Amino acid sequence: MSSVYNDIVNFEGGVSSMNATAQLSKGHLYTPHILMLVFTMMLSFLGFGFVMPLRALYASSSGLSSFDIGVMAGAASIAGFVASPFIGRLSDLFGARRVLTIALFLHSIVVLLYRDAHSPWSFILLRGCEGITSAGVAPPIRSLLNQTAPRGRLGEAFGLLDSARYAGILLGPAAGSFMASRFGYTGAFVCTATMLAFTGIVNLALMRQTRAVEPGPVRAVSLLPNLRTGHGSLYTLGLILPFPFGVAESVWSLYMLHRGASLPLIGLSYTAVAVPGLLLSSFIGRYTDRYGRKWPLIAGLLLSSIVFSMYALPLTPWWIIAISIPEGLANTICRTAASGLLADRLKDSPMSAQVQANYSAMGVAGNFIGAIIGGALFNTGIGIPFLVEGLLFAVTGGIVALRHFRLRNTALDAKHF
Repeated sequence: MSSVYNDIVNFEGGVSSMNATAQLSKGHLYTPHILMLVFTMMLSFLGFGFVMPLRALYASSSGLSSFDIGVMAGAASIAGFVASPFIGRLSDLFGARRVLTIALFLHSIVVLLYRDAHSPWSFILLRGCEGITSAGVAPPIRSLLNQTAPRGRLGEAFGLLDSARYAGILLGPAAGSFMASRFGYTGAFVCTATMLAFTGIVNLALMRQTRAVEPGPVRAVSLLPNLRTGHGSLYTLGLILPFPFGVAESVWSLYMLHRGASLPLIGLSYTAVAVPGLLLSSFIGRYTDRYGRKWPLIAGLLLSSIVFSMYALPLTPWWIIAISIPEGLANTICRTAASGLLADRLKDSPMSAQVQANYSAMGVAGNFIGAIIGGALFNTGIGIPFLVEGLLFAVTGGIVALRHFRLRNTALDAKHF
């Protein structure tokens, strides 16, 4: 375990490459192609957000236990983990836009099928299919952005992309919860399917296709990225950072109900988490472009540990919503810093989609672990899953910080961090 955490902070070319990157030409960021990528990300996550808080409630109303709901959420993660490397390879070979368009249309079909889901196995199967189709959305978009954004503004570019993601999450859950309270769960699923299909049409009609690499010799695609490769440190972060999302997907709505929240307040809690990302992702990305990714990452990890631990307290729904805002800020800082570090390594790489997909695969693995642990621990105490989150992020942030100070004292900081 210690070797894995040592690898987290052994970012090759960290500070020195950040300084070099900051000196490069800024270039044009707000081009039509990049804005189209941002728009596509926003629409797709708006569709995802419609049913984000509803899956667990809909499954619970159909008789599923909290453990079943945890398995259902985990099914999407493990399916996405298995599918992501292959989807990344297909994106590099045949074009990321084609893969993105197909994934959006297939996802819309899968979401429609929730209307007829009643048994635990039908929910689990559909979430697994969603995991596969979801894996074909974000990695191709990130790869297309990596190929087109100016090197000196990669952090800002991915911050802008995260802002679009949060815009969808900001509007989607609140709108979906309101729609479900008025028209039932099936109405929200139909609206989600429509949104995803519309996004696929927009992408197909307006976004230009980027180059695909030459197929070359057939190579095996690893399901588990090697943590000791050049990207291992970032893959490890990609595993840890999404852990809370898995917990939230399996138990957050149930947690809010136990705290006395109504359905609209549950949707509002998702909105509160998304607000900092929507407003600050681009700014944080610009800051890390100029001053480095290291300290924002450490600060975000430690702030996350504090916020997660607070959810174990006997809070009212409005206090929970208030605490969700600094949680969203901490998550935005961590995601933006990690995305910038990965983008720095992949600029102009012909295999960027594969590495982005592997990074996403680690993310869905973290989601899976969080969903399973969250669902299993929720029955022992509704605050226990969040205490586990707080401990995980405290340990990660503490070891990253201690490792940095040790390297700094040996005058190796610029070389190894």
